[in-house]
Amino acid sequence: MGRFKNAIGIRTFRLCLPVLIVCILASSVLAVGISIPQDYKWEFMPGFEKAVGFRVYNSNPVPVNILLSLGGDLYQYGNISEDMLQLGPKGVGSFVVRLKLPQDIEPGVHRLTVTAHEQPVPGHSMLTATTAVTAYLQITKPYTGRWLTAKLYVPSTSKENEPLSPQVTIENLGDEEAPDVYADVTFYDGNTSVGKVQTSRMPIAARGTGTVSALWDNRLTPGVYRADAVVYGGQNNVTADADFFVGTLDVELLNITKVLQVGHVNPLVFTLQNRWNNALRGVRAVFMVGPNVTDGWRTAGPEFTLYPWEPVTQEYYMNIPPVIKPGKYPGVLELTFAGGTKKFALEFDIIPDGSAVIESPAKVSGITNVVRLSFILLLVIIAIIYYRQRRKERMK
Repeated sequence: MGRFKNAIGIRTFRLCLPVLIVCILASSVLAVGISIPQDYKWEFMPGFEKAVGFRVYNSNPVPVNILLSLGGDLYQYGNISEDMLQLGPKGVGSFVVRLKLPQDIEPGVHRLTVTAHEQPVPGHSMLTATTAVTAYLQITKPYTGRWLTAKLYVPSTSKENEPLSPQVTIENLGDEEAPDVYADVTFYDGNTSVGKVQTSRMPIAARGTGTVSALWDNRLTPGVYRADAVVYGGQNNVTADADFFVGTLDVELLNITKVLQVGHVNPLVFTLQNRWNNALRGVRAVFMVGPNVTDGWRTAGPEFTLYPWEPVTQEYYMNIPPVIKPGKYPGVLELTFAGGTKKFALEFDIIPDGSAVIESPAKVSGITNVVRLSFILLLVIIAIIYYRQRRKERMK
């Protein structure tokens, strides 16, 4: 009898070990967020100088150290006020980045990147998956002549045989007008060309932006495809590419923080799920909250990737001014992916300063669901073992 109990215990332990590991991993993942300033792109001027304030947020119930660093091709012209911030549980820290340019730089688009890298504090975490987030400041200096850059967007379609309208957004970084700009767009299934179309034509002013488009008679079956654009009208070679989809493509909002506090920088946690069998890259999310939504408060974050059917949780931060009257306010999540936009209508409960804030369901859902699922699996495993053992005893 003792051997039987030991065997059951060993077998149960072996079967449950992976479940326990999942629970431990789920409860030890840390995250850090960084604010994105509203004004972060400028045109070059000799001796240009700017000081920009950033905030860093610790969304965890344990303290973390945040290492701060600068990068990019403007690195030598940047200075950061702090090398490291020590944040307490759910703490907020701030720092200043100063950018001072020389009298001249090379033409083009230049960036100073700002990275916040999480370092767990010893004794406050077991297993951990550290994170790093990056923002940037951008300087543009015009080229001599007509210098073009381009981005290609091919809106995905849920229907077969539905015409596609590729759009090429072209920016003239030069100091001369480009009088006749157009693009040739080629569509590919893998490495095989399946069609080609030429866009409309338009002039683009010096340091201006324009969009040319076309209509293509799509005959593709459901799947993932690629398009390449070659742009003409400038003095440089310009190409751009983009993936697009034919078939049902959708992203669902699974959970989101709905309680915000007056006079605080509130974490805004939300979970999305990509209901498509391929990764969606370059996803952008913008939140707007207020009495008239678009005239209210706004927050956004860096681009991220949604992998197939895998829930992905993001954490943004929204400042609710102290003069705002508590109450229920409408909001919108504007999600951009695969060249299209999807909007989710929301309602937020803005509560007075000092009120108890309920933990965001989006924030705890990952851990909670894993723990619940682990216990269910554990009970199922024990039931199966018990059933099989009883069956063996009856057969003796």
